Amino acid sequence: MSIQDTVGVAILTWNSEACIVSCLDSLQGQPISEIVVVDNASTDHTIELVQSHPLPIKLIRENTNTGFAAASNRALEALNTTFKLCLNDDARLAPDYLAILVDALNANPDAASAIGKLVHEFGAQRTIDSAGIEMVFRTLSPLDRGYRELDRAQFDRDEDIFGPSAAAALYRSEALSTLSDPPFDVELFAYYEDVDLAWRLTNQGWRHLYRPQAIAYHDRRGPDSKPGHIKARAFANRYVVWAKNQPISQFLFYSPVALPWEFARLLRRLIRDPASLEAVPQGLGKALKIVLRRVFNTRLS
Repeated sequence: MSIQDTVGVAILTWNSEACIVSCLDSLQGQPISEIVVVDNASTDHTIELVQSHPLPIKLIRENTNTGFAAASNRALEALNTTFKLCLNDDARLAPDYLAILVDALNANPDAASAIGKLVHEFGAQRTIDSAGIEMVFRTLSPLDRGYRELDRAQFDRDEDIFGPSAAAALYRSEALSTLSDPPFDVELFAYYEDVDLAWRLTNQGWRHLYRPQAIAYHDRRGPDSKPGHIKARAFANRYVVWAKNQPISQFLFYSPVALPWEFARLLRRLIRDPASLEAVPQGLGKALKIVLRRVFNTRLS
């Protein structure tokens, strides 16, 4: 099977006219067989730009903004390939990005995903956007490794990581098919859904690879550029992700540090940006229900 027959690309757009052409241009010459774009009810010229692009693209149009998770699931479902790349509309791939990651996954059949080094360039400087996700359990914080650091080759070795940022993550379709639920949790709507997916795959015994030779450029728009309710939801999504995936016994081990830290973080937010906490009660409520369900099911088994 050739690489051209194995790789599909899933892209979500939402008012993406400023970046979508550069994203699609970076796919020209890449070893891919399918491209699916799901548009979340853009009101700018995104649709026209996608339709006029020379690459063969399957465009799916949503009538409303269904969120990153739901739209990405729809794009992934529409792909019929061995590997599936989730690519942000504000990301661009270097020419050998996919070839490097496919080689890595082929050489490691127990790996569910692979990602390269995501960078941001301005002038002569290059900063790191993400060298994969790391988890700081004592602060309940999933972080992009190296975020905003100058790229001084400090993340230039092959290694396993907690998981990939969905900005340019290549997933093994076989691994995704082992999940009982869709890849991205639609309840999260947007943000931390890639952390949740990586964690769920890890809990099933899969690994995640980082290959720094593969370079992608990410002009991260991030939650701060989104409406306030999305920003607030992003902050609260952490609680749901933790409740779903962290073994309760492990959480109890580090909770004496994590809980005071989180309380202090909430207090700071309450003082500086109280609107960003509007989704916290709902997030905590969901998390509590998930934990109770897990404890109940454990006792039954």
